[in-house]
Amino acid sequence: MLFESCLLVIPVTIWIGKLSFSIYLVHFAVLRLIEAEFPKGFPLHGSLGTLVGYIIIAGISIPILVLT
Repeated sequence: MLFESCLLVIPVTIWIGKLSFSIYLVHFAVLRLIEAEFPKGFPLHGSLGTLVGYIIIAGISIPILVLT
């Protein structure tokens, strides 16, 4: 039982938790911005488009994580 509670307070797990929450908060806005910028659809499809989307979301979420 003690091990489980210690695992939750390791700095890495706290950072991952903050990052995932930042991504959760930001990804809706990023998706709306992409839709507004590319009304006919994102020019990259498939795996490459997904990867670029993840990079854009992470690029916006990580600075928010650092600032909060």
